[in-house]
Amino acid sequence: MECLIEWDRLEITSNGQLWRAILVPPRHYRIKLGPIEVYSSVHPLRLVLTIESLAQGAKYLLSNNFANMELEDEPDYTTLISSCGAFDGFFLLSLGLPEDFGVILKRENNNVTLCYPDNFDIPLPTYSVKKLGAPARELGECMRKATLEGVERLLIEIPKALRSEYLEWREEVLKILEKVE
Repeated sequence: MECLIEWDRLEITSNGQLWRAILVPPRHYRIKLGPIEVYSSVHPLRLVLTIESLAQGAKYLLSNNFANMELEDEPDYTTLISSCGAFDGFFLLSLGLPEDFGVILKRENNNVTLCYPDNFDIPLPTYSVKKLGAPARELGECMRKATLEGVERLLIEIPKALRSEYLEWREEVLKILEKVE
């Protein structure tokens, strides 16, 4: 199984918060989560939120410790949630995209069901979704690896002005992954 986050261009905005300051423009990223590939010529990617979301998703798939996780049991009504029929104990992998363009993970024992839009390359959400099953542990390990690779690659590319905030955020992400052990 392959998981990755690739980008070939970053846009650094003057907005002070790290998660808002680092964007990957449409057409300049690719996310692979096992059988799912996310690419868009419409939606920019908030890279910090993407990496953090992957870390939380890995924790959800690899651990039984859901403390401080935002598992949904009374979710806000969104097109994606209603189309997937996910209304209890799922995790929304936001991927740094608009809320209706994420991936819903529903873990049941050793397996996970992934539900996601059938097209990430449209401006507005659709009720058309795809559902796939995967081994939870294998996908979780795959997501953990992609998270670590994304964190390390961003370290190389982060501008000096954001380095301090990046290092604090990096420690938070690594702590999420430590809790999985």
